[in-house]
Amino acid sequence: MDVPSDYEARLMNQLLDQFNLTQCISEPTHIAGHTLDPVITRTDDTIVTLANSLDHIDDFSYHFPIKCQLYFFKPVNSNHIIQFRNVKKIKPAAFSRSIEMDALGHSSISFDLIVQHYSDECKTVVDLHALLKSKCVSIRQSYLWFDCKLKCTCTKQRKVEDRYLKTRLPENRLVYIILRSAVKSMAGIKKNVLPIMNHGCSW
Repeated sequence: MDVPSDYEARLMNQLLDQFNLTQCISEPTHIAGHTLDPVITRTDDTIVTLANSLDHIDDFSYHFPIKCQLYFFKPVNSNHIIQFRNVKKIKPAAFSRSIEMDALGHSSISFDLIVQHYSDECKTVVDLHALLKSKCVSIRQSYLWFDCKLKCTCTKQRKVEDRYLKTRLPENRLVYIILRSAVKSMAGIKKNVLPIMNHGCSW
């Protein structure tokens, strides 16, 4: 890599220039001299801030170990406030009684006032049985490989896992194992093919 007169070294350097890449090692990486072990990054990338070869520390290899100092950014998850109601805890019988107690009996007022009154009463009843709550959730980084198909498969896996943990039936365990293997296989393939959506982040 460091001999300009070498034909293969010139081809390698031309290839790096063609694809806007740079070689970070400027010291010999072999006991006989010369740079044989490159560390290659993009020219406009600052991920490698320091790269050098260390002294030869063993007798098992003719190559020097290479030390690199990497500069990574860990993405910060953004927070978002959401509002929700726990409607699953509403008891239908008590909810119906509350609606009957607040039934409209103002036939003499205008239609707009009736609609407004109906809206206010419905909100009051819903707040009584399922109070509106708020909580802060963390928005995680998105990945191209975690698509809708993989997400649906993960959801099915969790449901089958819950069913198996409740019943302990062998058939449910078999379905869970099959779905778990499918999720691992799909995720492994997609991770190797699709990059991270946010290319500017690394960790």
